[in-house]
Amino acid sequence: MKTIKTLARYINGYWKDVTITWICVFLESLLEILVAFFLRYLMRNVENGNLQGIILWACILILMAVISAVFGLIAGIFASSASCGFGKNVREAMFIHVQDYSFQNIDHFSTSSIVTRLTTDVSNVQNSLMQILRSVLRAPLMVIFAVIMCFITAPGLAWIFLIIIPILLFALLFIATKVHPIFERVFTTYDQLNESVQEDVDGIRIVKAFNREKVQSNKFRSVSDFIYKNFIYAEKLLSFNSPIMNTAVYGAMIGISYLGARLIISTNNTEHPFTVGGLSTLITYIMMIMMSLMMISMVYVQIIISKNSTERIVEIIEEVP
Repeated sequence: MKTIKTLARYINGYWKDVTITWICVFLESLLEILVAFFLRYLMRNVENGNLQGIILWACILILMAVISAVFGLIAGIFASSASCGFGKNVREAMFIHVQDYSFQNIDHFSTSSIVTRLTTDVSNVQNSLMQILRSVLRAPLMVIFAVIMCFITAPGLAWIFLIIIPILLFALLFIATKVHPIFERVFTTYDQLNESVQEDVDGIRIVKAFNREKVQSNKFRSVSDFIYKNFIYAEKLLSFNSPIMNTAVYGAMIGISYLGARLIISTNNTEHPFTVGGLSTLITYIMMIMMSLMMISMVYVQIIISKNSTERIVEIIEEVP
């Protein structure tokens, strides 16, 4: 929490962009949910063969989709502006503060570590901020709106979401938690990688004079291989996100299709029948909820990756010369 407060002040000058981003994301999410909701009316007119109704609702849905896309585009532009501005402010603050360092401070971090924190770590935090601005508000909103609309559309089938969502969310967050220590090791090792390169470049004359090229190459290769193997292992763990997501999506689709078909048959002659359009709407909500949960999982992983970078940046800023 302390690191977040420390870095939050570097968004100064870009809070307007952040506010516009969140407003646009809210409107974009709301319109996407409404498109799925009004789709049932289009399906109802298709079933009744009402051409005027089909044209009317098709135009309404197209218009809402276009407006939603425009809001998404605006949100992307302002999120990029805010995150890049934040990165610029952090780099500038770090660079200016490093100018006041004594040799003791530089020895404490090492030159290679300072370079890594000014480049790789700031880029990680900058990318994480852009993901947060775009997704942290959008994904929960999509899940909440979609679940509410599911209960409005078919209360008798919406209970399936209350079972699938917690199980899926737990599985995705469990994977992300397992990946966190791996990325911490990787970003710490970046310092050693940069240090190896710096030593080789600064002492290139000595390396060549004493024929130490192979030793330096082996040193670089060992660090590079460590980063490579850890990244591969982390990506293997993250690759489980997709099959888990697909299993949940198609499992929910099968369950809702089966129960929805029975509900359509049983309510066919009642006053308020459950129609094929309502079933199509529910399936659309399933996709929205599952994709939002996947988005939450990926953003969580990005935050986990940048957590270590955030701490390393704050160490530079709060170091007393």
